Amino acid sequence: LVYALMSGEYDLLASAADDHMHERARLLGIAGSQQIAGAAREAGARAVTLSGSGPSLLAITPPARVPARVRALGR
Repeated sequence: LVYALMSGEYDLLASAADDHMHERARLLGIAGSQQIAGAAREAGARAVTLSGSGPSLLAITPPARVPARVRALGR
């Protein structure tokens, strides 16, 4: 995760942030989380993951694209 952010190799973020053990089960218990994660990915987020055990989500996108992504998620 750190390497992807520091090097600018943002395509590595999805696999670096993927939690195969806990996240899928936790997302099922958080209303609307799957829709929000999907919207973030459609808006260009390279990775979407739970922040801690939830319910907050963290969407990671390249710095130059942040303003457009924030507007898209606000719709």
